[in-house]
Amino acid sequence: MKIRSTNAGRVSVAVAVVLLCWMTARASAQSQANQKSSDRNTIQVKVNLVTAPVIVRDASGEMVRDLEQKDFRVYDNGIEQKIEHFDVAEDPLSVVLVVECNDRVDDVMPAIRKSGIVLTQAVLGDTGEGAVVKSSGVVNVEQEMTSDHDKIESAITELEHDGTSRNKLYDALAQAEDLLGPDGTGKRRVIIAISEATDRGSATKLGEVLRRAQLANITIYTVGLSSTAQAMRNTLPDLMAGQLDFLTLGAWLVQHPKDEVKAHALEATAAATGGAHLPAFRDRSLEPQLDRIGDELRTEYVLSYRPSDDTLPGYHTIKVVVDRPQMSVRARPGYFLAAPDREGQ
Repeated sequence: MKIRSTNAGRVSVAVAVVLLCWMTARASAQSQANQKSSDRNTIQVKVNLVTAPVIVRDASGEMVRDLEQKDFRVYDNGIEQKIEHFDVAEDPLSVVLVVECNDRVDDVMPAIRKSGIVLTQAVLGDTGEGAVVKSSGVVNVEQEMTSDHDKIESAITELEHDGTSRNKLYDALAQAEDLLGPDGTGKRRVIIAISEATDRGSATKLGEVLRRAQLANITIYTVGLSSTAQAMRNTLPDLMAGQLDFLTLGAWLVQHPKDEVKAHALEATAAATGGAHLPAFRDRSLEPQLDRIGDELRTEYVLSYRPSDDTLPGYHTIKVVVDRPQMSVRARPGYFLAAPDREGQ
């Protein structure tokens, strides 16, 4: 007896084939997603190389420029580490300039527009590259990362505010971190934020920004615009009660990324990443402050090490010691490693 194929039979076979292909593709995609999730968890709990830019000053406040690797000791969670890389401001710079542009800073916009040449000459130097991000009601990349200093200066000269009073500073800092990309380029990675201290409208929390910066070995310098001269002393966490300690505040923010601290955000941002906060209460003080940042970057010591216990979740403290008397040492205070099952906490 012959069996005759029917249209219905052919349709059923076709549907079965399509369903099988879909299930196979879905299983493959799920496997890839699981692998990516595993990779992300690995990144969260393991740090291959920690870089600590260090500024050293003597008792009079002058920067010390004649130290060698043998003069430094670095500790991770109190355990001395082996310094694998040491240089004195030799590695080229990748810098993202973040600028608040709204009607609240309209008076200082002319000074900001004139500051481009200071950034390229005093900060970037001959070998540096830079990018420009505008923070206002929206965050916009005005200039992608480039080594063309004319393009950087032009982007700064053409900055315009959007007529609002908003400042998505934390979103802009997160965008700057994206522009710098993953570590491993061999370049020193820096963000310079020219802004008021108050964020208005960001979806990103400051603690999240600081966590990413610390893990990516990014140093953030902040230049406070004129209106920051008015003290914004809102209630600080209990941890800060009775003592204004920006290093402690920065560490607290990194460990509590979902919480908010409205006062002293610029100071905490700089302290948590090893940078410095420089107030610019008058528009004519903006260029000298950028020049001061450039002077530090031309003088800083860069120490790198592989943590002896790089899978221990939690906050890792960094302490750098100089074997000379009466030296003042500034470095970032640490970094946070989240456990795989506590992402975002």
